[in-house]
Amino acid sequence: MLTWWLNSLCEVEKHLLPCPFKWLTGCDCPSCGMQRSILHLIRGDLSQSWQANPGGIALLILGTSYVFTQAHNRKDQRQTRNILVGVFIFLLLINWFAKMGSHACCI
Repeated sequence: MLTWWLNSLCEVEKHLLPCPFKWLTGCDCPSCGMQRSILHLIRGDLSQSWQANPGGIALLILGTSYVFTQAHNRKDQRQTRNILVGVFIFLLLINWFAKMGSHACCI
């Protein structure tokens, strides 16, 4: 079963969607690397996930929080989820600005 799962991940990795923003401008978009980040998370490699795009880890936390608040209908947890959305957007933007600073394009 584990071998099938790892082979499936390798197959998915061959078919990652291209970024239309990068195709048009030559520059990374705020979510560039998100697919790779999530694949690294599935494999359990937090370091590689963070390097690909820190928003992948935030998205996992946000998704887990959303499922929990919907399943338990806890209104007090919705504020926490809203904060996590803000953190997710903040991480995407910080990562994007850092990428722009390290590349010649988009400056």
